[in-house]
Amino acid sequence: MAIDTDKVVVGSDGAVYVAPVGSTGPTDVATALDAAFVHLGYTSEDGVEWTPGMDVTEINAWQSFYPIRHITTSRSLEVGFSLLQWNEASIKLAFGGGTVTATAGPPAYYTYVPPAPEDVDYRALVVEWEDGAKDYRLHIPRAMVTGVGAIPLQRSNPAGLDLTFSLAALDGANPFTLVTNDPAFAA
Repeated sequence: MAIDTDKVVVGSDGAVYVAPVGSTGPTDVATALDAAFVHLGYTSEDGVEWTPGMDVTEINAWQSFYPIRHITTSRSLEVGFSLLQWNEASIKLAFGGGTVTATAGPPAYYTYVPPAPEDVDYRALVVEWEDGAKDYRLHIPRAMVTGVGAIPLQRSNPAGLDLTFSLAALDGANPFTLVTNDPAFAA
């Protein structure tokens, strides 16, 4: 493969969306997402990080200093980002569900109550980004928040909600898809 600067991808801008599991995922980069997907607003300037993982068992033999075979025992995919906007959708996402109730005012106020400990909040996730004229959409049909970082309350920094999503299998669906108009993907 020859070197080509046009094939270097920079996620210069993007967005993160969540929807109920079973919502229709994207099949291209131009069509509007299913109306069930909720835009989560601003993320930190660090953007989004997705991390594939794999657990491998090595088969060793007396006759070799090196493994003679590798068996993949599991695969994983995590997506991490820090939400800067706080609202009903972002708080419920960060803490795995729960409820927000309003009390009429003046002034009105709102109370968030987290979900029961046994509740599991699976969501569909779409991360989209662009690099010039190239657009990308990563779709995970079923995932859940498996990590929430410390929430800093500081004078000069936003109180970001640092979230880690972990992929979960969904019967009959691909674990994830990446859709792009990037010509570098042409066979």
